[in-house]
Amino acid sequence: MDGRQREQLETALRAVFNVDTLQRWLRYTMDTRLDEVVGEGLPLPTTIFRLVDWAEREGRLDELIGKAAAANRDNPVMRAYVAKWPSPVAPAATAAAPAATTPANVDAGALRRAIASTFTLGELELLCADVEDALRQAGHDETLSLDAIGATGGLQNAALTLVRYLDRRGHLPTLAAVVRRVRPGAI
Repeated sequence: MDGRQREQLETALRAVFNVDTLQRWLRYTMDTRLDEVVGEGLPLPTTIFRLVDWAEREGRLDELIGKAAAANRDNPVMRAYVAKWPSPVAPAATAAAPAATTPANVDAGALRRAIASTFTLGELELLCADVEDALRQAGHDETLSLDAIGATGGLQNAALTLVRYLDRRGHLPTLAAVVRRVRPGAI
C-alpha cells in the first residue's frame, strides 16, 4: 500500500468510526481488542494510523478494509475509497460482490482472459463505459472507449489493449472491480 492509498484509507476510516465505535466494531467483527493493538487514550487519527500499521503487519489489511466497507456501505467517503482501491474482501462501491484480488495483485493475464471469454465485442464497449463511470466517481477524468484506446481487431486484441491501457494508468483494480460486478465469478 503506497502513502496516498494509506492516507485515503485512514480518511475513510475516520469518516465512519470514532474511537468508541471502532473499539466495539473491531472486537465484534475481527475478534480483536483495539487497546491491545494500538494502546489506550489516543486521538482518533493516531488510533487509526496504528490500527492500519497493525493490520499490515498481521496480514489482515484486506480483512480490515473489506469488513469496514461492508459495515459502512452507505458512507460516501468509504464508497469512494473502495471504488478507487478495491480490496479482496471489500464490496465494490456499487455492488455487494466481493473482489477476488488486491489492488496491487491483480493478475492482468487472468483478467484479460476473463474479459475475452465472458464479453462480446459490443459488451466490451459497455464495459469501457462502466469503467469510465467508476473512474469518474473516484475522481479520475478518463475517457474510455475501444476507439479512444486504439483497440483494433477482434475481441482478444481489444481485451488485451484495454487491460494494458488501464494497467499503464494504474486503473487495473478498477477494471477488475467492474468486471466482478457485471460478471460475478468471471475472475
